[in-house]
Order: sequence, then structure tokens, then C-alpha cells
Amino acid sequence: MSALQSKILSLDNFYSFFMTYCIGKCKDYKAVKPTQIGRYAAGQKRCNYCEIFLDYEGTNCPCCNRQLRCLPRSRKGKEKYLAQIAR
Repeated sequence: MSALQSKILSLDNFYSFFMTYCIGKCKDYKAVKPTQIGRYAAGQKRCNYCEIFLDYEGTNCPCCNRQLRCLPRSRKGKEKYLAQIAR
């Protein structure tokens, strides 16, 4: 095997290691929407890639290994979240 072929193989391994995709493992951690308080205030986290809210302690999604969102994005959502946390 030439040096070029070994570099190509090592690049393939690198990309396959860091490629992220949803494999459905996150469905085991799917969160039920709370009725009295918002999702983020209840401690739920969202994976934007898998498009699901999770009851999960880690900071990365268990199936796609992307960072989970712990706070709302919009100003209105953040204000509502801060009001719920202050209670």
C-alpha cells in the first residue's frame, strides 16, 4: 500500500468518526411536555439536529453527539424562562 492510499484511508476513518447523524437512540430519552412550566425550566434539553426534547443529564445528544440546547433562542422565550426560574 502506498503512502497516498494509507492517507486516504486514515482520512476516511477521521470523517466517519466525526460525522454526526441521528441513529434513533435519542427516542429512549424523549421528554413529555410539562403542563405547568416550560420545557427548559423543567430541565429538558433540545437537540436541534434530531428535533426532539430530551430528559438527559449530558450536554451532548446520546445518538448524534451534538451539543444540546439548554436555553430558548428567542428573547420572548428567554424572558419567559427567566420568569419561571425566578418563582
